[in-house]
Parts: sequence; C-alpha cells; structure tokens
Amino acid sequence: MTSLNKQAQAIISDIRLKRGSGDVYAPIIRLDEFEVITGALDAAEKRIAELEGRAVSIPEVRITVAESRRKNLTWRELGAYNEGADVAKGTILAAIRAAGIGVKGE
Repeated sequence: MTSLNKQAQAIISDIRLKRGSGDVYAPIIRLDEFEVITGALDAAEKRIAELEGRAVSIPEVRITVAESRRKNLTWRELGAYNEGADVAKGTILAAIRAAGIGVKGE
C-alpha cells in the first residue's frame, strides 16, 4: 500500500460516521487538505491509466544457425540456448501480462 493510499484510507475512515458511547459524530477535514489529497489521487490515477495504456515489445533472443556457427556452438548447445530463451521469454511475458501491461505483436 502506497503512502497515498494510506493517507486516503485514513481520511476515509475519519470521515465515516463513528459510533462511540451512543454519540454519532463526523470529524471535519479542511478544504485545502481535501483538495491536496484529491489532486494527488487524480494525478496517481492518470499515471496508472497512462502506464496501463502503454504496450511493450519483447526482443527476439534466439540464436540463428549462422550466429551459432560464428560462436562455434554445437547443435545441442544451440538447441539448449534457444529452449532456455523461449522459457525465459514466456516467464517474462507472463509476469508482464499479470501486471496488466500490454505486449506489442500479440
């Protein structure tokens, strides 16, 4: 929970009506405090929407046969490298999607 969320939760809990020994009261917040916090919340929401709207692209990391020859890799090494690259790319893409970020080319 960010400090902004904690601050908003504190204000919300203070504004809600509370019951204590039969009396009902609502604490008062100053307008300037409220405007500062709502402004910060609006800015945070805009930033979140901006970040969620962006898409990233993942570069290709597999090695071609020509590259493997230049690096003196055997077929087994080439296959192992490319298989590992595919697994890593899949793991990275899953984490990116779980975070709600779009991926270009899909």
